[in-house]
Amino acid sequence: IQVDAKEEIAWKKPYLLFNDVTIQEAVEELRQRFQATIVLTNPAVENCHVTASFTHGESLEQIIKVLSKINNMEYTQAAGGAFTLTGEGCN
Repeated sequence: IQVDAKEEIAWKKPYLLFNDVTIQEAVEELRQRFQATIVLTNPAVENCHVTASFTHGESLEQIIKVLSKINNMEYTQAAGGAFTLTGEGCN
């Protein structure tokens, strides 16, 4: 079995950096890091790009809030903790 060590240890970093990645890539990273359910309701949002850094141990909700504001989206959190992101996406 071949393992990408960089990917395997990425979740252990105390910080999170998104450098011109798509929302889809950012959400996938958050799903893995926080073992969370995050749903994008508008496929157009998936290709919006984001650059942001989180270096102070921000919660998943704090990160989702920032990513939502950056890309003109709104989010809701279900009782079970799942996040749903809605909106028009980038222009």
